[in-house]
Amino acid sequence: LCALVLVHVILKATTDRAFIGTAIVLTFLSCNTSFVMWAIAGLENPLYVFFVTLLVYLTIFNLKQPTTKRIISIGIIAAFAALSRPDGVLYSLLYPGITVLQWLFAKEKQPLKTIIKTLAIYAAAFLSLFGGYMIFRYFYFHDFYPNTYWAKGGGLSFEPKEWYKKIRDLLKSFGLTRYTLVGYVGIVL
Repeated sequence: LCALVLVHVILKATTDRAFIGTAIVLTFLSCNTSFVMWAIAGLENPLYVFFVTLLVYLTIFNLKQPTTKRIISIGIIAAFAALSRPDGVLYSLLYPGITVLQWLFAKEKQPLKTIIKTLAIYAAAFLSLFGGYMIFRYFYFHDFYPNTYWAKGGGLSFEPKEWYKKIRDLLKSFGLTRYTLVGYVGIVL
């Protein structure tokens, strides 16, 4: 419910007709069976939806009026999203990505030093929680991956030979085996 309220607040701040936008967005969300089942099932999923929506909300408002307090809040919420579900760590790239894109396409560019300071504050807030937890997890469980990763088959390896084989198998399905080395170099870069 909080995530849906945040969707309305985001649309109210970014569109002229928030009521119509909210009605359309929430109607499509409520008609999307996979979203509805996913968002209410389990223990962590509703929390995850809330944190991701809150992350978008804070990021949008920080674009208009950046403050150090808000940047720290964004880092903390990104860490909460990453701690809610393993794939949530991808959302940690949202704020830095938008900040860099905004800087690149701005008519009046801020000094690069300011952008680096902003991203450093964000990284410190994010890593203090997420990085601290990962260190704890490694020393306590002797593993970076949660038990659910292994229970669902896991097996992600950082062996170069294994990645090369997986890329080759993927490209083989498209008949593009000759591009395996290019794909491998691209993934490494």
